[in-house]
Amino acid sequence: MNDGSRARLLLAQLARPIFGYAGIVDERIDFETVSRLADGGANVVLVGPIERIDPSVLPRRPDVHFTGAADASEVEAFAAGFDRTLEF
Repeated sequence: MNDGSRARLLLAQLARPIFGYAGIVDERIDFETVSRLADGGANVVLVGPIERIDPSVLPRRPDVHFTGAADASEVEAFAAGFDRTLEF
């Protein structure tokens, strides 16, 4: 069982605010909005597998973080550390 340590380790390194999304990272994600949030000084964490999109469209920058797949307890740990959650 996952104890959420990966989430705590990542989030502890990030400046606030932290915007977060949990779910499948696919064509429904508005990456322009993600980039604008990061441009405004936020960190953005996207928790979930990348599917149905070309990874080259993902914003590659130090304030946007992709975690890959996570189990339910890990998603809960990430969500607890978000200042705001994103829905797409």
